[in-house]
Parts: sequence; structure tokens; C-alpha cells
Amino acid sequence: MGNIRTATGQLSGAPTTGDEGTTSNILISVSDGTATTVLPAFNVTVMAAADGTASISWTPPTTNEDGSVLDDLAGYKLYYGTTSDTTTADYTSVINVPSGVATYLIENLAPATYYFAVTAYDFSGNESVLSGEANKIIP
Repeated sequence: MGNIRTATGQLSGAPTTGDEGTTSNILISVSDGTATTVLPAFNVTVMAAADGTASISWTPPTTNEDGSVLDDLAGYKLYYGTTSDTTTADYTSVINVPSGVATYLIENLAPATYYFAVTAYDFSGNESVLSGEANKIIP
């Protein structure tokens, strides 16, 4: 249900669950009894709330890819998106996570299947290969 402030013309309202979709060609008119003015038609789209979460955890590495001791770990890059991918460039989102953290909660995910992978990087900017991919369905 919406409201119109007669003093300012402000429209307001809040959709509820089940209101998702588009209402097209909305017209607003005003009349003083003699003349009528109509605003251009517009559409309103209500989208479903994005409220899914995914908790991603990994085991911190202790060695470099060549087997040497890892002593300059700077952090991780958590890659994710709605397509299963094999390279970091293919994921649509990336989050930088500092070293010392091995779990991250991603919030506000819209319904879809999400795919996740993690890399580690050092203070020189060298980045590891992607971890194995995990996925989660957000209903």
C-alpha cells in the first residue's frame, strides 16, 4: 500500500513478500477542477530480498607451491559467483581476507547457486592457484 503526501507530492510505500514483479505504465495526474496535468508513465519493479548467507572456511597453507616454508602469507582472496569457474578472472566477485582469518561469512546473497574458491597471496603479491571449488544453493 502506498501513500501520497498532498503537500509535497511525495510517494512512499513498502512492498511485502509476494509483491515481487513489475507494475507498468503507472500514471499520476493532478487536477484543480479546471485543468489536469499527467506525469509521464513509469514502471515500478519489486525484487525479492537478498537474504541468503554462505559461510566459507579453509585450512591455511603452511608451504609454498614449491614445498618451501610459507613465511610471508599476507592474506586470501575469496572468489565467488553464480557460474562454476576455473580461473580467478571468471568469478564475478572477490573479497580480500587478511591472514589469520580462515572463515568468512558472505551475506545478502540472492537466490541462486553460488560457487566459491580461495587463493592465498604473499606480501610480494604472488597469488596461489585456486583451491578446489565449493558451492551452495541459496533457495
